[in-house]
Amino acid sequence: MEAMALEIACIATWITGVPELIRNELNGVLMPPGGEVELARALGRLMDDSDLRLRVAESARQRVLEHYDLNRNVEAFNELANAKIV
Repeated sequence: MEAMALEIACIATWITGVPELIRNELNGVLMPPGGEVELARALGRLMDDSDLRLRVAESARQRVLEHYDLNRNVEAFNELANAKIV
């Protein structure tokens, strides 16, 4: 998430909660865990395809800003915590 916020194109494995943050080829590149060949391919794609690299990096930053802003999320949490349950 920190790299995404800095507008760095990310490659990550398709495990646990990662696909909730990174959407394959929209704001990063996902690959299966333990795949050295897949990692090399993903790195090669991002190195060779500047349009893809820039697009996923910009989209990644936008996703973090829109969905993971600490101040906004703390405020939303406080509103939920203070809401009266009827």
